[in-house]
Amino acid sequence: MKQAHWTHVVDYVDGRDRLRAVSAAWESQVNPYGDDLREVTAAELARRIACGSASIDENAAPFTEWADRHDVTDIRRVEFAARWGSVAVTLDPLLTVSVAGRPMTVLLHTGKRELSDRAAAAVLGLVRQVPAQASTGSGAGVLDVRAGRLVTEASEEEIDAAVGQARGFESAWRRLDALWTRLNLNTYLPAGTDMAAWQLSQVPLESVRDVLDVGCGPGRHTAPLAERGVRVTGLDPSLGAVRRAAQLSRRGGFLVGDLANLPIRSDSNDLVIAMHMLYNLPDLDQALREVRRVLRPAGVFAAATSSEHHLREVDELFDATVRSLSGDWVYDDARGRRLLRFSAENGAALLHRHFENVERGDIELPLRITEGEAALRYLDSMREWREANLPRGVTWSGVMEQARRRVRNSVAESGFFAATLRESVFLCR
Repeated sequence: MKQAHWTHVVDYVDGRDRLRAVSAAWESQVNPYGDDLREVTAAELARRIACGSASIDENAAPFTEWADRHDVTDIRRVEFAARWGSVAVTLDPLLTVSVAGRPMTVLLHTGKRELSDRAAAAVLGLVRQVPAQASTGSGAGVLDVRAGRLVTEASEEEIDAAVGQARGFESAWRRLDALWTRLNLNTYLPAGTDMAAWQLSQVPLESVRDVLDVGCGPGRHTAPLAERGVRVTGLDPSLGAVRRAAQLSRRGGFLVGDLANLPIRSDSNDLVIAMHMLYNLPDLDQALREVRRVLRPAGVFAAATSSEHHLREVDELFDATVRSLSGDWVYDDARGRRLLRFSAENGAALLHRHFENVERGDIELPLRITEGEAALRYLDSMREWREANLPRGVTWSGVMEQARRRVRNSVAESGFFAATLRESVFLCR
């Protein structure tokens, strides 16, 4: 089960850069591969992981003062993780105490920012999950140590409203986790493969002075471009992603913005790159008009995407598994087709609407997935849109169980589950 600290949930409920709140929690617990953390110092990583987990000792004085004023006795520290969908939310520091003779389980908020009523209600709902055997009674509370405020009551409506809003935390986590699962399959490519480096190798960088990286994400391409000495600007709609990219590359400039309405002056860039992001846009033509506007007359636009046959072997595994459970069946992957609205196969026609010269470079590489669970996690990451189209009587758990047998047999026979990466880069002038 994935884990997060309760302070990340508080940040999400209070609307404090929600993507960053989710990604900070996710990164510290779910990212064992360090792909996006290569340039982050050990001290900075330790700070991120420890975010929000201040110890009781660091706040001993204000807590002792509050305890003395309120007849707090029988203090004992306990450990517990509440459930928030598929995320286990760590409640720490968590105490069982007696307040004026009343046994309670109390979570300490030790941060400098005062808890809002909405956040306190959400956390109170989490503390109420602590089982009786782990606590001293049914009383639950959240103590804002520095403010000296103990919250023990909230209406069911308040808790339901806060919890309902915070469910988005778990939903966003699942989407981020699914994305990482897909990206992580690249670790099974041939040794030394660097997809970002290959994509940039397709782009002519001679005489390039100014580059705009739209949808820059955490800076996979922005950082190496800056190291080459060009003036590069990374742009992304997510503040959290821009902050991450700025940490990886001190040389580039970064902006929060939308490709459909670029905050960039016209005729200002020799190169614009959009790596694996055009299929996310609701209005591709408007975005491409903006690209043309900010490009200099001889400028180049580079866009990376996947083939409709990318990792087809996983699709074939899914199809064969469902057919084995239901007989004749044709899968209607409407969501998948929408995700591929800009692909290697249809990209040239879409780009020709705005660029006279469009070229495509392709790469096809084998993946030897030696850990069958990695392939299964990839398949499971598609559950959100594939489950709804399963035939009557077929459950997702049944599909995954059958698929697991097939993948395990493949690994047992050949040592790996075989798949193929198929991606392309378009160059437009």
